[in-house]
Amino acid sequence: MMIAAALMHILQQGGVLQRFFGIMAAVAIPSALVWIAAATLGRAATVRRLIPTSRVNVKAIFGITLARAGLLLAAVISWYAWMVLCAFLTLSSAEPNYPLYLLLSMLALPVIAIVWGILNWILSLAPLVAVRDGSNSWKAYSDTVRVVRRHRGEFVSVTTWLGLPRLAAMVIAFMIALVVLIASDSVVIGSIALAIITLAYCGVADYLYIVRLAAYWQIIAARHDEFVPAFAIRSDRLS
Repeated sequence: MMIAAALMHILQQGGVLQRFFGIMAAVAIPSALVWIAAATLGRAATVRRLIPTSRVNVKAIFGITLARAGLLLAAVISWYAWMVLCAFLTLSSAEPNYPLYLLLSMLALPVIAIVWGILNWILSLAPLVAVRDGSNSWKAYSDTVRVVRRHRGEFVSVTTWLGLPRLAAMVIAFMIALVVLIASDSVVIGSIALAIITLAYCGVADYLYIVRLAAYWQIIAARHDEFVPAFAIRSDRLS
């Protein structure tokens, strides 16, 4: 209730939206541009090492990465717009209904998060299809959706069995970091220990991510015929 009241109070202040979008322009946009560049180059380099015989289409990978950034922005804006709408519906009357506002605003969060998670996962998988056939961003996305629908069980199995160790590593790293923070009296020692723990977790998580990419590639590479258009298959059979 206090959070809802504070948010409504902030939204009623003059010029708050201008300052909000000004902060986004100064922080979020440059950060997104840096991430897009780093993710594009990093994914292209990873795929080259993972699949030496692949045709790496950096332009297609850039388009897919740009779509992932746009998808995240759309998810954040959608939830923010829904919260503003809920505020006008429940807090604009003489007696604001804070519990109803919190209920309505939080109901949309799982839905938006699930939709974003599924689409983001497909987009993160699409570069493997792009390097397999040298296709553009949109074709790689559509081909990825098709192969995931047909072999959903295999992809879910790989994601689950490699996601569990990553979750376990995250929990272990969090517990160790918590113990270090409680036991350490020095800010410097605590900061160094946290940096080491974070780097160790990132190393494990990246290794599991590469293994997952390799498993996804095995699924995709074994089903080349599914990326060939239907008319091409029929023509080949007729000939």
